[in-house]
Amino acid sequence: METLLPPQETLPEVFVSGGLRWQSVRGLRALLEEGWPPAEAASRTLRATCDRAVEEIEIPSAGRRLVVKTFRGGSPVRRALEALAGSRAGREMLSLLTAASKGVAAAKPLAVGEGPGGLSVIVLEPGPGTDLGSAFESAGRAPGPGDVEAFASFVRSAHDRGVSHSDPHPGNILVTPGTPPGFMLLDGRSMRFGPALTLKERIRNLALLNLYFFIRASRHARFRFLRACLPVRGREEAAEAAAEVERRTAALAAGAWRKAAARCMGDNSRFRAAACGGIRSHVRRRPEAEAALDAVASLFEPGGKTLKDSRGAHSSIRDLPGGFRAFCKLYRPRSLSERLLGLFRRPRAERAMLMSYAFELRGLPVAAPLLAASAGRFGPGESVLVSEELRGAALDAALKSLDPAGRAAAIAAFARVAADMHARGAGHRDLKASNVLVGPGGEIRLCDLDGASVHRRVPAGKRGRDLARALRTLLSDCGASAAEAAAFEAAYRRRAGGRN
Repeated sequence: METLLPPQETLPEVFVSGGLRWQSVRGLRALLEEGWPPAEAASRTLRATCDRAVEEIEIPSAGRRLVVKTFRGGSPVRRALEALAGSRAGREMLSLLTAASKGVAAAKPLAVGEGPGGLSVIVLEPGPGTDLGSAFESAGRAPGPGDVEAFASFVRSAHDRGVSHSDPHPGNILVTPGTPPGFMLLDGRSMRFGPALTLKERIRNLALLNLYFFIRASRHARFRFLRACLPVRGREEAAEAAAEVERRTAALAAGAWRKAAARCMGDNSRFRAAACGGIRSHVRRRPEAEAALDAVASLFEPGGKTLKDSRGAHSSIRDLPGGFRAFCKLYRPRSLSERLLGLFRRPRAERAMLMSYAFELRGLPVAAPLLAASAGRFGPGESVLVSEELRGAALDAALKSLDPAGRAAAIAAFARVAADMHARGAGHRDLKASNVLVGPGGEIRLCDLDGASVHRRVPAGKRGRDLARALRTLLSDCGASAAEAAAFEAAYRRRAGGRN
């Protein structure tokens, strides 16, 4: 790794305040010396894990808005490494300034504070934009050819200058407004510096970047982007290099999904496993999920406001301890054969939780899963899924209460979500109107995912079955006209054009 800028040439003000040793730009010292964090500051958590938090802080009296990353002390091994290599906040500051010195747009550090026990803080100037994952969704449009070319030019320029990023997911790339848009790198700890990257190094780094778009962008768009990023001559050579990136990405994607499944079913910063009274649970680390765990035994009995009851499942809205409300679905074995199959595969609630999490990772609208509990494989075979409560009504009920314009908008939104689901490598298997929720603002959410599946590319047969079932229920359950069914299919084809 190339030598970073010496600290004395970066943030000139050095002082001690609030138990932290600070380095800051001129003009921020007075604010930091008043105490950290400022008493009047209003904060909003952007991201948080067990050893790191990212917050946006508004300080009205100073008229400033800042982004603050706080790193907490980790394991003894990590603390020993930090004693040798410097704090995480300090290393991030040096990396961001080194990237800027090489002409690569990066977040601007304003101050770094280091304290005892591995505590360190970096204060950043907020960028004028949004992260790449939500930039175009918030703008209400899909990325166009100009956007793809601008991003490819940014990535290629960074590689030419010897800057690569080992964690290039969309949350670490900022999109700044403009025509064409600009881009900026975040998370300096993942940056690597050296001479201009070789073709092999570019392919390896692009496979990491491509991993996050592998399940969100069409194959055609990915190839167009990759060809623009790679310094190759000739169409055939570019296609061969792009295909190599795709092969590496496919291998990474398989490993990423295995890790995501293990994360959903294990102990980590997002989920944890619990067992009590013969009931095995997988719990999301959220207050409402912990409240559901406190009452998990009662969830195996029908209760609350019943939404639907059948031989195989009971759906309801439950009041949980702590004043929380959540959607609960109790799965029952429908036959002896289903109970026997349960000896060799996960309970339906666990499968539904896994698929809900997989859809979340793909940016698809679903109810966030909170808890999956099962009474044991050798017990009655029952399992419970608890998800966040969503406002709205099922599509079949919603369409009957809407005017013609509202019906057309809801059907078009359903078609777009179905097309996005297939384009991002997910199949539903039971895509009917009663499994689609329409929110108060017309937003669409997918439900009942215990039979869903994820793929590198959804087979044509599964796409066709999902589409046929959706059309059949629109006509039979929703009372849609033939013209409305044709409009749904046309909207699906437009959205999916070239994506699958």
